[in-house]
Amino acid sequence: MPAETVVESPLVNFELLEPIPVVYGYTGIAVSVVFFQSLNQFLLRFGSPKAVRIDEIWKWRNLFVSWVHAVIVGTWDLSWLVVFSTCDSVYWQIVVK
Repeated sequence: MPAETVVESPLVNFELLEPIPVVYGYTGIAVSVVFFQSLNQFLLRFGSPKAVRIDEIWKWRNLFVSWVHAVIVGTWDLSWLVVFSTCDSVYWQIVVK
């Protein structure tokens, strides 16, 4: 039976990164849930456009909330692409093998 080999990530050495406190993750999840639930409740109270049929109001709300999520995530992704594509090479020497 062949010996098992350990497969390491070819790009990133995660052991060199500083650990992120767990509270940051919990805070991010809580803020996201509150924001999108508040947006959904706002849309329930505000109403939908008159062009939307009464049986498709839930679809409109779902699409609008999904669109807002996509705008936020897309903006975040593109901003990090710009930040890390122009960042100092020291970061890449530490993190990337």
